[in-house]
Amino acid sequence: MRFRLGGAASASSSAAFFVVRAARFSFASATDTVCKWGAGGFIATAEDLARFGMALLRGELLRRESTTLMFSPQKTSSGESTGHGLGWQIGVTSGGRRRLVQSGRTAGGRSVLVLVPESRLTVAVLANVNGEHLDDHALKIADLFAEPE
Repeated sequence: MRFRLGGAASASSSAAFFVVRAARFSFASATDTVCKWGAGGFIATAEDLARFGMALLRGELLRRESTTLMFSPQKTSSGESTGHGLGWQIGVTSGGRRRLVQSGRTAGGRSVLVLVPESRLTVAVLANVNGEHLDDHALKIADLFAEPE
C-alpha cells in the first residue's frame, strides 16, 4: 500500500483538490493534514483504500479480537446500541448482510469505504471535490455486489 501521511497534496502523482463556488470549480486551499493523522489524514488511491479494507477483513492488520471489537456496535449506558463500532457506522445491506462504513472529508476531497465482511466485499469511492455525497453511491455499489443472506 502506498499511503502518504501529512502535508498538502504536492506530489506530482497526486490529484488536485477542488471546491465548488458559485457553480464553478476552484482549486482548494492547500491543507496540512498532519493534525488529522489520528483520524486518517492520509492520501491514497481508491485501490489502496480497497486493499486496506480487504486487509482489515482478512485479519492482516489487527488481531481478530481487535477487529471484532472495532466492528461491533457500542452501547449507551442504558444498553442501547449506538449503531457505531469503533470508528465505523454499522448497518445492513439490502440483502441482509452486515455493512461497515467509514467516510471522511477534507478541503477538496471526500472518501467512503464500505466493508461487507460476510461477502468479503470492499467498496472504496473517492472524489477530489468538496460537496460530493458519496455515501449513497458507495452503499448502492455495495448492495449490487454483496451476496444476499
